[in-house]
Amino acid sequence: MAVAAGVTAPVEFVNVLGGDLQPGVAWVLNAVGLASATVALLRTPNDEVGLPPVRRPQAG
Repeated sequence: MAVAAGVTAPVEFVNVLGGDLQPGVAWVLNAVGLASATVALLRTPNDEVGLPPVRRPQAG
């Protein structure tokens, strides 16, 4: 997923394919990278996502 997202910008701006096909390829690569990141995030258990709760001292 990181490779697909990282390759998007060079594919968009370096004229290799030429014409109108190149931006479309970049957008498809971006969509693949973001979709795979979304799937990975949704499959991660809730206990592994985010920071642990902050324990505040009780007044008293």
